[in-house]
Amino acid sequence: MKNRMVSQSRITHGFTLIELLVVISIIALLVALLMPALGKAREQARSSVCMTHLNGLGKAVFVYTNNHDGRVFSGYQTNYALWDNKWDSSATEYIEYTVNDKLAYWGVAYRIYVYTKELFDCPSNKFNDDWRENGDNPPFGPSMQPHYQFASYGLNPCVSYGKWDGASYKGQVIDSVPHQAEAIFTQDHIEQRLDSLSSDMFCVGPGQTYNLPQWRPETMPSWMTGWEGVDTVECCFRHARKSNTLWLDGHVSPIEQPEPLSDEVPVRWYDPLKAFH
Repeated sequence: MKNRMVSQSRITHGFTLIELLVVISIIALLVALLMPALGKAREQARSSVCMTHLNGLGKAVFVYTNNHDGRVFSGYQTNYALWDNKWDSSATEYIEYTVNDKLAYWGVAYRIYVYTKELFDCPSNKFNDDWRENGDNPPFGPSMQPHYQFASYGLNPCVSYGKWDGASYKGQVIDSVPHQAEAIFTQDHIEQRLDSLSSDMFCVGPGQTYNLPQWRPETMPSWMTGWEGVDTVECCFRHARKSNTLWLDGHVSPIEQPEPLSDEVPVRWYDPLKAFH
């Protein structure tokens, strides 16, 4: 009987408070050690999705040029971020924007060549340029961010514009561009269409000492208001300080974030024809 009672007492014996605290501490420590690794793995997965999207876009651009005398879409007419008029609460019918709508994103030119507009959505993207310096007045302003989701990549106009025909740019003839493997077509960026070598590109443009001066807090123009608290540089280098880039020859690779005063990203990657400098 005595042995039986001892056995039962051992079975019903629980953990002490100290033992529970030790177990909880060990679990917390393991979680703390694993979280950075899990976060890194998640970001690597998002970056892989982004690169897949850019690869798909590269194929769409190739087909487009075959159907347009070897030219890419210039993007001159489309400087904004919208695909349709869903943002407009007063609209009486749904309209998909075309390249003739100035509010359209340049990606609309490739709409029929891609399976879905989701190809233009980078899963790591947090903000797109919404022209908030004009206030929150749709189609511009912070409240428009959900409508700007499928506009994650900034078009390089130095490569896309081509020649001026007196009224517009016709689009660059691909075969006229040298060193296509070192010519940027589009990349992760807060801008939908890049402006110039001296403002929002990763190179140090003519007359500048900083790269990306328009979007760096220390060099951002005074008229660029409303971006306080937003890491606008991270919006460009959103994959662990890297910007996934589609090059003109169709391959995709990342560009690492340069230091503010660094000229490690050469001007020729943006302007191989030297047409804008």
